[in-house]
Amino acid sequence: MTAMITADKICFNYAGQPEILRDFSTAIDKKGFTALTGSNGSGKTTLGKLLAGILKPTSGTVSIFGQDSRSIRLSEVGRDICYCFQNPDNQLFAQTVEDEIGFALRLRHESKERTEEVVDEMTTLFRVSHLRKTMPLLLSGGEKRRVALAAGLALKPSFLILDEPTPGLDSDCVDTLKEVLSDLKARGTGALLISHDKAFVSDMTDRILVLSEGRIIDDRTVR
Repeated sequence: MTAMITADKICFNYAGQPEILRDFSTAIDKKGFTALTGSNGSGKTTLGKLLAGILKPTSGTVSIFGQDSRSIRLSEVGRDICYCFQNPDNQLFAQTVEDEIGFALRLRHESKERTEEVVDEMTTLFRVSHLRKTMPLLLSGGEKRRVALAAGLALKPSFLILDEPTPGLDSDCVDTLKEVLSDLKARGTGALLISHDKAFVSDMTDRILVLSEGRIIDDRTVR
């Protein structure tokens, strides 16, 4: 399969902190769903942000669409990759739920009618229709996560990086998320799912990467 994102001997540390990743290499396929698992503090979220171009390696190269992530603006990456943060508060900013979900569509100059159609679809799908006029940051944790996922998936991106998408969701919402992701996967969308949720990982992914202390200790295909 064609790699969407590659990491070649990357190292990374936050200022004044020990290295989290050292001489780390991997490739993430453009299609199929890959899970990134591991214990807390293993570097999963940091790696996800590096692979999305949000963080830049201190050495080595992350390539996205064959380009060095240092040379690509995040706005360009965002055209094809949807990144959902582990903490929805880092993602939500709009005054209302409907504005949050429709923001990227308006940014892409979608028609008002198309934008409203997608907002209707996503608020219904994630069961937040009754919250359309509410400020996202005033919602509960589970509601925030549903709105963040709805906003990210509204664009039907070609690739997803979802950092712990299931905490705070009840079983019905997890099932809804699985249905949405399965539909996107059937259309050829790829994904990196960073998750501790073993059942979710087992149901959704084709490949599992296990990260420990900044290195991959297991890389296996499950489908």
